[in-house]
Amino acid sequence: RSSGTCSRTWGTAGDCQHGDSGTWRLGYEFGIVSIDDCAEKCHGCARCRWISHSHVHQQCDWYASCNTSKLNRRFGGETFRTREVVH
Repeated sequence: RSSGTCSRTWGTAGDCQHGDSGTWRLGYEFGIVSIDDCAEKCHGCARCRWISHSHVHQQCDWYASCNTSKLNRRFGGETFRTREVVH
């Protein structure tokens, strides 16, 4: 797991069929509490290949691709943990 995010997301779930990224909120009511829950949600999203998870920001971000050599650690990005999700 790496520290930082793949890129900026815009606070919406995104389009799992055609999009490049999206955000899911953390919380028991959303069924996402841990990074493993985030990865499980990714399995149900066709374009999701990478996730970034942060308890501080209460979000799970998904991405179709990610350049892990250029993870964003600014503006709270350092609180995210990013990993690849194999389908």
